[in-house]
Amino acid sequence: MVHITVLHPFASLWLQASPAQSCTDPQVLLPFAAIAAVFYFVLFRPQQKQAAQHKQLLASLKKGDAVVTQAGLFAKIHSVGDKDVVLEIGGGTKVRWLKSQIAAVEKPAEGDGADADKAKADKKEQA
Repeated sequence: MVHITVLHPFASLWLQASPAQSCTDPQVLLPFAAIAAVFYFVLFRPQQKQAAQHKQLLASLKKGDAVVTQAGLFAKIHSVGDKDVVLEIGGGTKVRWLKSQIAAVEKPAEGDGADADKAKADKKEQA
């Protein structure tokens, strides 16, 4: 008969009885609770915040806004419906797009539009 220590030198250490921890011991649940907290604050909470911001963005869409779609299409909103928007992509071409696929509303760059002209006029008056 082959002795266990001959097969593996640490087998006797593995076979020693260790005190069993019960599932009601709070120390057993502490690592799982810590991992759950990390997942919540690193993954779930930021995703919920981002979804809420996107929902607010979609609710604030109006005619004339310059938008970018999830596909990367730059367009101006022609009309807004409940679930869709009609986008004008140039040259009078209009396409119907799902409202949920609007990624962002572009802010006018400095020097564009009537607001920029008004700001330039105000600067001239101050000088």
